[in-house]
Amino acid sequence: MQDSDDTSSVNVTCIVSKLFNNEEGYEILVKLAEPGYYHCSVKHMDKTLKTINAIVLTDKDTKRMEKNRKVLVFQIGYHCKKIKDKKKKDARCFISPTMLQVRRYNFFGITIKKYTFKVCRSTQFIMDSSPEIFTIDDGIIPPLKLTSPDRELIAAVYHYFMEKKFDECGFSFQDKRAYFQSKLTTNNNNDRSRIDINVARSQVVESAMEATKNFSKNDWGKNFFVKFDEEEGIDCNGVSREFINCLCDAIFSGRRPDGLFRAFKEDDMQSLVHPTTDKERNGLYDLRYYHFAGLIVGKCLYETAMGNTLLVRAKFTRSFLAQIIGLRLTWKYFETDDPHNGKVRYIKECSISDLGMDLTFTEEEYDGSSKNPRLVELVPNGTKKPVTESNKMYYLNKLAQYRLCSRVSKEIDEFMKGLNFIVPAELFGIFDENELELLMCGLQELSVQDLRSNAVVRGVSGQTIEWFWTSVNQLSQEELARLVQFVTGSSQVPIGGFAELQPNFTILCSGESGNRLPYAHTCFNHLCLPECESYEQFNNVLMTAIREGAEGLLMA
Repeated sequence: MQDSDDTSSVNVTCIVSKLFNNEEGYEILVKLAEPGYYHCSVKHMDKTLKTINAIVLTDKDTKRMEKNRKVLVFQIGYHCKKIKDKKKKDARCFISPTMLQVRRYNFFGITIKKYTFKVCRSTQFIMDSSPEIFTIDDGIIPPLKLTSPDRELIAAVYHYFMEKKFDECGFSFQDKRAYFQSKLTTNNNNDRSRIDINVARSQVVESAMEATKNFSKNDWGKNFFVKFDEEEGIDCNGVSREFINCLCDAIFSGRRPDGLFRAFKEDDMQSLVHPTTDKERNGLYDLRYYHFAGLIVGKCLYETAMGNTLLVRAKFTRSFLAQIIGLRLTWKYFETDDPHNGKVRYIKECSISDLGMDLTFTEEEYDGSSKNPRLVELVPNGTKKPVTESNKMYYLNKLAQYRLCSRVSKEIDEFMKGLNFIVPAELFGIFDENELELLMCGLQELSVQDLRSNAVVRGVSGQTIEWFWTSVNQLSQEELARLVQFVTGSSQVPIGGFAELQPNFTILCSGESGNRLPYAHTCFNHLCLPECESYEQFNNVLMTAIREGAEGLLMA
């Protein structure tokens, strides 16, 4: 590779690599004088010692990258085209610390197609040998092939955010929360004058909807002074806080199968709740209730940003939280949301030829009044498309999108309209679904000693369990909540602590070694640990699993 003396318009990137031979270190500097994407190899005696991928940007693109690095929400888009069947369709690519999103628009500038990818190690950029062409592949849906004059810039921004995500000095939850709250308060008038609300405790949701039906955005930002009918009491934040808690209990408790939210399984100890369909509600609640529920969550987030902590008392499914921040749903959400789903687990683990059934891209839908289901096509002409071993994961993805999204799309749309009336949609793009739960529902105080006293340990070596507790003792409250989320599906534990968690928090040996990540069976609250050679190795894989969340989950 030759150097060029004319580097006025090029940001020269130096690759520094330390290669250790015995105890002596060497630095190798490589000067790349032309912008582009390079695959570099360091060889000695025909033996490859190190391979490095390098992206060289022009000065102009370097400045554009710096601008994107400072913006944590979807505000900067890069022109691209989606390649399909030799047709190229215009789109825009947006990147945040948490997500990469490709959007197609219609003539009026309205989004008609959206592809969303997590910023994580499982999402890969594959650079084509042809200029400007690249592929994004997360191993879940068919790869997305694009062409863009900003290919190197898009890849550089993405890799910066991915590396920063796993940097201890990177975008912590506290950093994102501070940014979110700052933007939220800046975008509102912050009129904190008093506004009176009278409600009936026996019909708290209906009376609250009636009392607030004509509220403007400015009204929702005011200080609520609440009075329950026929009850004495002066609201000094205590009554209004009780009012919000009563609303959350009525809307999000999931106790009634015909309520607004419910758990997929009535005896599910995790009690993660998801919106119900109109058929499940038997017409008891129309879509206005979901709009109001979104307003209440938005009010809680705004009050907390203003310094008056007001938490949403709920335990939402990960798929519902994912849709709030714009993530695409895949079969993996069955693991946390509906871990008892035997059909999904059976199809995933078994060969299609061994199932003994003729599956097509359809889903049976029961209306509750008939034993004869109707068939819903998951793809066009789904009744004629058989499920095979090669497309079964695609089938499960479509099944997840239907069950967890399409069936309740109207309910979620109304919830989002209410939520976005107070909180701009783009502000949620910096969080993942686990962080969003912490943002909305708060960080429950968790005790390592309580966990240690009530955890069940089976088949784990004394060295490994000692390393585990050493690592856990060093976790912050946020990281401890992430660990609990990873194992149980929720950051919250019962009021009585881990002693009341059912099933018990159980630590097992995975039977694997080396750099394999720990994984969890959320329906049993099982954490499976690998056997490592050193504490440093163990701590690294444990922290990676906690940070990457559901990436390490397995079907129970």
